[in-house]
Amino acid sequence: MTDSTKSARESMEKSRIEVMECEEEIKSIKTALKAVSESSRNGLEVSVHKVKVSQGEDGDDAENSAPTTFKINLSSPIEERTITQLYDPLNPTEEGSFAKFESIETSNALLTVEVYSNDEPSRKVGVSAPHDLMPLCQDLELWKKGGEKKSSTLEVAIVAEKGIDDVPAEKEPAETD
Repeated sequence: MTDSTKSARESMEKSRIEVMECEEEIKSIKTALKAVSESSRNGLEVSVHKVKVSQGEDGDDAENSAPTTFKINLSSPIEERTITQLYDPLNPTEEGSFAKFESIETSNALLTVEVYSNDEPSRKVGVSAPHDLMPLCQDLELWKKGGEKKSSTLEVAIVAEKGIDDVPAEKEPAETD
């Protein structure tokens, strides 16, 4: 075996060992990232429990005109979910009765609710002010350490798109888990 061949083999073996060390380091980094992401995983489930509708000028039945389509907007991460029916305590997992968000940045997340007409589902009739989620997530660290899951109720006022005089839905409590 020539010196150049021997030198090439030694260089190749040295490179192989360096690659294996790098792969071990990458594996340990991936394991650490997985552990961090699992420990910081959080979620928010929003449901509409009750809608209070102001009575129209013509005295129409407020209960029959209550909107049933709500778009729940979250700012961090920027996501939107749609709720198409009120929460039913006898069937809490019914499709369309809740909006579920995962991996929320609780330190700066805002929640906004948009209400849509029953007659024209594409027509927005009102919107809420943005609500800071941080106060609802104060017990997050306790929950991560094995505490109980927290459920909070938040009254959300909806203001009409055209102005305060046209308010079809005054408040709708949204429950968060």
